[in-house]
Amino acid sequence: IRPRYNAVSKSGRSLFATAGYGYDDRDGGTVARESGFNRVPFREGLRSDRADVGATAEIPLKSGKIATRFALSSNWREREFGVGPVERDRTSTGFLEVTRSFVSEPGTTVLGAALQADVFKNELNDQFDRRWLTPALFATSERNLGPLIVSASVRGDVHQDAGTQLTERLAVLIKPREQWSIRGSVGTGFAAATATTEETEAIGLRAVRRAADMKAEKSRAAMIDINGEVAGAEILITGYASRIDNALQMRDATDGSGIAFLQNARGSTRISGVEALSVWRFKGGKFIGSYGYSYGTRPDAETGGREIMPLITRHRIGGDLMLERPGVYRAGIEGMWYGPQALDDNPYRSRSKPYTYVMAIAARQIGAFELVANFENLLNVRQTDTDPLVRPWPTPAGRWTTDVWAPLEGFMANVAVRYRWQ
Repeated sequence: IRPRYNAVSKSGRSLFATAGYGYDDRDGGTVARESGFNRVPFREGLRSDRADVGATAEIPLKSGKIATRFALSSNWREREFGVGPVERDRTSTGFLEVTRSFVSEPGTTVLGAALQADVFKNELNDQFDRRWLTPALFATSERNLGPLIVSASVRGDVHQDAGTQLTERLAVLIKPREQWSIRGSVGTGFAAATATTEETEAIGLRAVRRAADMKAEKSRAAMIDINGEVAGAEILITGYASRIDNALQMRDATDGSGIAFLQNARGSTRISGVEALSVWRFKGGKFIGSYGYSYGTRPDAETGGREIMPLITRHRIGGDLMLERPGVYRAGIEGMWYGPQALDDNPYRSRSKPYTYVMAIAARQIGAFELVANFENLLNVRQTDTDPLVRPWPTPAGRWTTDVWAPLEGFMANVAVRYRWQ
């Protein structure tokens, strides 16, 4: 449920407000009495209630504007993992931001202040409970300097757990020729240590403990984009690299207690890669080709030695053919080949199998009606056709399933009818 309100005055003043509520209730786990580990059934359940409210307001001025943003959301969850007690938690986040922008011929400058709230409470494990209120000041500016466009920003946060943090970003755009542009950027960031990770979302917090000296994660990243035209094709090449210090990891206890510890990695987590995209346009359609390369390493949670990051596809190759006659039809088919991925703590294999994912769409206009047919996973690729999703035995912390490295749903199709009226 989400009502919205939007108003704009003759002078350009505007107000937008919205609120929402959502409810979800799911049951899962083993479906047969003897299908669990050691023939013990395992039930999973999730009930969630989410509510949010937000608003933005703008007041135009002779040189720029004053803008205000406000948002508040809360999520209540009840989760079941097997025969243990129900795990109940609540997460609430909110922020208030006020900015003043100055627009002139050389460029634009924005000054602002923000106040962010972050609350978390878990009834079974209060080690990760938090109640943070973080004030911040920030400034950003963009300037035209002849053939260069330079953008820089800086932000300072006074965080109750992570302390005073300063983050920066610098970007430069160069246009050496009419149809070419090069953009480079560098930046830093931080994230306070919380219990919200992919590992804890899969098993809950009942068997997870907090390391005594958990620190905030800190990141540094760089990226370069090259955009232009070669032999009648538009091309976009992006190179990127990032490094995260103190990344959060989960480590199982070695004493057989079934407890897991959330701790900072003993070293940096690094990932880099290249994305390439090319577009050939012809009468009645276009073809898009793409290639991606990614490589990442991280410290092993147990030994501290470096290991390849799991669930990152080293190579991806794709093609997309689109045909269109405006007002009559449009059709397209897209395919993407995914190379092997390193897998973490998977009892069936250490590397995933490569697979190809194909989808298609076709639409036909008949007067005021449009018929649309959409097809997903035409080759019916499923991870469970290679290995079971359920582990033969749970992890020490109680996880029953492997990571998802390929589609879980098979072939899917849907047909829609759209009607347009004047």
